Amino acid sequence: MTFEYKLQPLRIPTGWTVGWNTFTEIDPLSIQNANSDQWFNFDQDMFQAINTHFNLIIDLGWYPNLEPNGIFKLVLITLYDTTEQQVASWDQPLKKLTTRDKSKIVTAIEDWMNDH
Repeated sequence: MTFEYKLQPLRIPTGWTVGWNTFTEIDPLSIQNANSDQWFNFDQDMFQAINTHFNLIIDLGWYPNLEPNGIFKLVLITLYDTTEQQVASWDQPLKKLTTRDKSKIVTAIEDWMNDH
C-alpha cells in the first residue's frame, strides 16, 4: 500500500534553493495511532534549503527518526568556504528550534528565510 501526502506549503523567498523536501502537511499531533504508517514521513532529513549569497543552511529533521515520541529540530547554520570544500557549522547553529508544534516550524522556516 502506497501513501502519498501533500508537501507542506512554504513561502520561499528569492535566494533560497531547496535541496530536498519531504516535509508534508501531516501534523504529528493529529496522528492517533503510534503504529500509523504516517510516522514514516518523520525522519531526520525532512527539509533543507541553502542560501549561497548569505552562506546559510536551514535544516529540518525529526528526532528520533520515525518515532512517535519524537520532536522537530530546525536549525539555521553557517556554511563556511574552505580551500577544498564547504563546511557547515552543525555544532554551532545560529538559531535552533525544537518543538512538536508543526505550525511553529512553518513560521520559523519562513521567518528565518525572510530575515536573510
